[in-house]
Amino acid sequence: MELPGRRQCPLVRHQKQEAGRRLSRLRLCQPALHHLLDILRQFTENYAKNHNVQLPFALDPQGKLAAAVKADYALGQRIGIEHTPTIWISTSNSKGAPFVEVVDRTKLFQLIDQAIADTKSTPVKTAQAKTTRK
Repeated sequence: MELPGRRQCPLVRHQKQEAGRRLSRLRLCQPALHHLLDILRQFTENYAKNHNVQLPFALDPQGKLAAAVKADYALGQRIGIEHTPTIWISTSNSKGAPFVEVVDRTKLFQLIDQAIADTKSTPVKTAQAKTTRK
């Protein structure tokens, strides 16, 4: 689910475009789609029967799952999440920023290498042992 007014990850955008191209190539007609749904329903019913699981009459009949999704969405809006998943690279003893968000996933390894380089060039501060006199 895409948050309104938020940037979309280039990888997700590419996957959606590719999925659209594949669907347009397949050109599924309605009867074929219904047939696929019937196969999926049969598979689900067989799985439930073989694993002694009772299927609900309707998906999320009490609306609990929908409410949980809406609550998560609202939380994401309140705390400023722009995209998911969010990847952070954090370092300690670095001359650079203590943490960096990876927005462009094609630069993930470049950012990791930069964080390693920043950390290596900074001397590690060690706590000096305290001596007590008696």
